[in-house]
Amino acid sequence: MNTRRAGHTHRGAWRLGARSFAAAALLALGAGGCGHLPFLARSTPAPAPPAARIPARAGVTAKPAAATPAPPARASRAATPRDRIAEARRNAAAAPAEPYWPYRAAELYRSLGEPDSALDAVRGALARAGGYAPALALFSKLEYDTGRHDDAIAVLESARMAAQRGGGDLAPELLAGLALHYAAAGRGAEAGEALRAAPGSSRAVDAAAAAIALGRSRDAEAVKLAEAALDHHPQSAACQNNAGIARLTAGDVAGARKALLKAI
Repeated sequence: MNTRRAGHTHRGAWRLGARSFAAAALLALGAGGCGHLPFLARSTPAPAPPAARIPARAGVTAKPAAATPAPPARASRAATPRDRIAEARRNAAAAPAEPYWPYRAAELYRSLGEPDSALDAVRGALARAGGYAPALALFSKLEYDTGRHDDAIAVLESARMAAQRGGGDLAPELLAGLALHYAAAGRGAEAGEALRAAPGSSRAVDAAAAAIALGRSRDAEAVKLAEAALDHHPQSAACQNNAGIARLTAGDVAGARKALLKAI
C-alpha cells in the first residue's frame, strides 16, 4: 500500500466533507476522470449536548454508563463564536474537572478554522478525562486532518487500554477512527484488528472498512464491501461516496453518478 498517497487521499476527502466531495467527484466524472478519485474516510460523530455532560467513560461499550450530573454552568446563546469560546473558557475555569467545556471550545476553534487552538483545547479536555468520547473523536479528526497518525494512534490506544482494563473497549466510532489512522500509517493488520473489535454493524465502522478496502485495492471484494455498507446505511453520505467510487471502478458510470448525487 502506498501509505503516502493513501494518507493524502483520506485527508483530502475528509477536509472536503461528504457533500463537497461528492460534487467534486461528479465534476471529475463528467470530465471523464476516474482513476484517482479519493473516497470519503469517515463521518463525524454527533457533538455532546451543551446541557448534559457525556460521561468520562462514554467510549467504553461493555456496560451502560451511569448518569452523571450536568456541568455547573450552561452555555448561553452568546453573540459570536469568539464570545462562545470566552464563555466556554470561563465555564472550564469554574469547573476544572469537567471535560465538556474545553471540548466545546475546541469545537468552536475548529469552526473558525483554527486547528492548532482546537487541538490545544481538546488536549485540555482529554487531560481532564482521557476516556471522554467526544473529545477523543474530535482529537482523532483533527490529527487525521494534519496527518499526525502516530500521535492519534498513541492517544486512542491509551484510551482503549484503559477501557479494556474496565472490561470494555472503545465505542465503534472511535475504533473506526483508530482503524483509519492505522491504515493511513500503512499498518493494515492493526487496522483490521480495530475494525474486528467493533461489535455489530455501525455506519462509521462499515464506511471505514469500505474506505480502507478501496484504498488498498479496488477489487471485487472492496466493491462488495462498499455496496454492503450502503445497503446498511443508505442515508450516509460517506457510504454513498464509497459506493460511487466502487461502482466507477466496476465500470458502472450511471450507478456511480446516482450514488454521488445522493451524497450531495
